[in-house]
Order: sequence, then structure tokens, then C-alpha cells
Amino acid sequence: NVPVFAIAPLLVVWFGYGFLPKVLMAAIIVFFPITVSTLDGLKRTDPDLVRLFRTMGATPAQMLWKLRVPAALPALFSGLKISAVYSTIGAVIGEWVGAGAGLGYLMLSANAQLRVAEVFGATYSPANDSRASRLSARSGLCTWTTSNEPRNSASSCCCRG
Repeated sequence: NVPVFAIAPLLVVWFGYGFLPKVLMAAIIVFFPITVSTLDGLKRTDPDLVRLFRTMGATPAQMLWKLRVPAALPALFSGLKISAVYSTIGAVIGEWVGAGAGLGYLMLSANAQLRVAEVFGATYSPANDSRASRLSARSGLCTWTTSNEPRNSASSCCCRG
């Protein structure tokens, strides 16, 4: 098990300081929760249904696509939900290692200058952003629009209410 902080500098050396190392870091971090939860869902298929499919002469491919994959979908979506939160962590770690802007860069520069409030603000922002976007999408309270006004992000939430 290789720590993510050990892989991040290698990705920057191999792929440069662009966007690709950050995407790869997020992909590496989200790969394992999705894979483990999907494999767990595939293994937890009802044994009675597996025996029924065997009795009816189903091929292994038919058992996979018509029984195991549909049974594993709840576990797959659970892994995707967990990975949505972890992807922001991967992006921030990628920015720590090789970026000149972004939350990771802000955290490192604020930490070097002992600006504790900015470090906490940058740390809280990715977690708050993922929670807020989930809540607003579920409740239908916010619609996302692009704005030309000078802001920290290109999109803003226009709440109805």
C-alpha cells in the first residue's frame, strides 16, 4: 500500500505541472473505494438466485450481466458516493504538490506564513462544497449559473427562496 503523498510528486515529474497530474491523483484516490464496493456487491449476490440461474442453464456471462451486475448496483453507487467526497481530497493533494493556484496552493502558502484562519478556511471549503452541492441538488433550492462578475469561482449558486 503506497501512500498518496508518495505518488503525487512522481506524477508531477512524469506528467508536468499541468492539469493531468491532478486528475490522475483524484482518479487514483477514487479507484479503490469504487472497486472494493463493486466487488463486495458482486460477491453478495443471493446464493439462491445463483443456484436458480445455474439450474436454468445460464452461462457465466449471462449470470454476470443478468444477475450479479444488477445485484451489485447499490454497492457500486455507494462507492461512487464515497468517491465523490474523496475526489476533492485527491485534487487538493495534487495542488499541494504541483500548482501555482488553487486550494492546495492556498493552504501551503498560508501555512508557510502562519495564517491559521486561511488554512482552516481552505480545509473547510472542499468538504463544505461537496456537502452543499449534494444538499442543494437534492432539495432543488439552488440552480447553478455562470457569472462574469469577479469571484473566486466561475459558477455561483443562485438560491430561490
